[in-house]
Amino acid sequence: MKKIFHTVTMAALLVAATSCEHKELCLDHAHAVEVEVVFDWRNAPNAAPASMSLYLFPGDGEALRYDFTGRDGGTIRVPIGKYEALCLNSDTENIVYRNTERKGTFEVTTQTSPLLGGLSALGVRSEGAPRADGAEDERVALSPDMLWSDHAESIELKHVPVRQRITLYPEQSVCRYTVEIRNVENLKYVFGVSGSISGLAGGLLPGTDMPNANKGAYLAVKVNITTKDGARVYPAESVGEYDWAAVAVGTNWQAGKKYIYTLDFSEGAGKVDPEKEQPEDPTVDPFDPGEDILGSPIKFTVEVSEWEDAGAQDITTM
Repeated sequence: MKKIFHTVTMAALLVAATSCEHKELCLDHAHAVEVEVVFDWRNAPNAAPASMSLYLFPGDGEALRYDFTGRDGGTIRVPIGKYEALCLNSDTENIVYRNTERKGTFEVTTQTSPLLGGLSALGVRSEGAPRADGAEDERVALSPDMLWSDHAESIELKHVPVRQRITLYPEQSVCRYTVEIRNVENLKYVFGVSGSISGLAGGLLPGTDMPNANKGAYLAVKVNITTKDGARVYPAESVGEYDWAAVAVGTNWQAGKKYIYTLDFSEGAGKVDPEKEQPEDPTVDPFDPGEDILGSPIKFTVEVSEWEDAGAQDITTM
């Protein structure tokens, strides 16, 4: 009987050890799944990037980056969970990324350059080169490479027996201009020409479909948005009763004019303030800077009139 007892005990220990090993392997498979990534170019059929990058942003933790050769996509392995996604071509030279921790703050910009940097090889110096009026203090940046991008929200990857797919639809995210120089004598002897455009955005936020408002201007108003039934839409209750909503505006203002903006919220509530400070804990405020709040952008009309000088006024202080 004693011999049988030992045999049973050893068998039980062997089964236990085997079960532990098997359990670890199962956990590994359950926490990651194969995902097919497809870049659908219907919005830019002639695009031919040499490589693409995909960023997946979980609700917490660091962003995941996946790189692909060519423009079609491929198969990746991703931990199960909920994500936001951002894709863009990575075959660029002048473009740099900033604030890549979250989709809403992910910024694409370019390197700072001398005003006449393109002619520096010819010995041309940028000091003293003329600038457009009002652009004396603007940063001079290199022109961006061709860029295509897209983003998506509410992606949930589950442990299911079929391969899941993420499809994104990149489209052109930068503008290209053709410049003609006319009626200039002896231009045939010119070896190189350098030019600049002032008043442009300091960068692009490809995860929000809007430029970085650190350049340019926008109006912001504090709002409280609810449904007809009284359900809270914006801001999150943890933020407070009101928070800022923004709409981009032009800056072609003239001195001596008065501009009155009338905002219309009938079709949309605009975007979250692009320069809003984010809490360290993203669950405190789920709205990212520059993110759409509800529906379309805020519509507005502008009334322009002459500024009337009321003259000197007496001010009484208490």
